[in-house]
Amino acid sequence: MIFPAGTTPSFNSRVFTLRPGGIIATGTPSGIGYARTPPWLLHDGDVVEVEIGKSSGVRTPVINTASAEDWA
Repeated sequence: MIFPAGTTPSFNSRVFTLRPGGIIATGTPSGIGYARTPPWLLHDGDVVEVEIGKSSGVRTPVINTASAEDWA
């Protein structure tokens, strides 16, 4: 990450109100996705799980609703 973990929420809280459970999406770090050889991408049916400390975490299933033609 370019900035320490606390810098982004600190800056964002000056611009808008942060609420409990809110998520700040910061993008994808280098070395994953298309940057890997072979590329490692999320697919329909995958599950993204995020847990910080002792929280119960967030579990998000990946559901493909687009066809290949939508990305052409």
